[in-house]
Amino acid sequence: MLKKVLRAGVDVVRLNFSHGDPSAQVARAEAVRAMAAQIGREVGILADLPGPKIRVETFAAGKVQLKWRAFTLDLVASRCATRRCHPGRRRLPGSAGRRGPRRSAPAGRRPIVQLTWSRWSASAWCTTVLNDGVLSDRKGLNKQGGGLSLGALSDKDRHD
Repeated sequence: MLKKVLRAGVDVVRLNFSHGDPSAQVARAEAVRAMAAQIGREVGILADLPGPKIRVETFAAGKVQLKWRAFTLDLVASRCATRRCHPGRRRLPGSAGRRGPRRSAPAGRRPIVQLTWSRWSASAWCTTVLNDGVLSDRKGLNKQGGGLSLGALSDKDRHD
């Protein structure tokens, strides 16, 4: 298949570093380089690094239905429950604590669950759910309009 896509004119091959280990990515890059040399083409390799993310941890049932009620991002707890969840970090960026709507967006799916901060402390961020929706394991948290800054690269990105 790699030979077919390179012969079809692909100029750049994207390696998704969100999945797989570094040795597997090296093997893929080497396969691309070898096939490109075999067919006499120069092909770029794009390392798509995931960057830092804030993701909820896991729920006992794999997901929870959020309905117009309080929901807490608990920075201390290790497990998620119906009304609280650990955001996968012991600290959230300072920019997260400014009042205004926030959202948890399961990638490519609707509806987006919208939350607004009601109060926060060093150990918990209390929110109010603005619309019904399902929040499931390892879904990302974002701030509407951007601004949840964790820096451009994670330690994993630097290693990759």
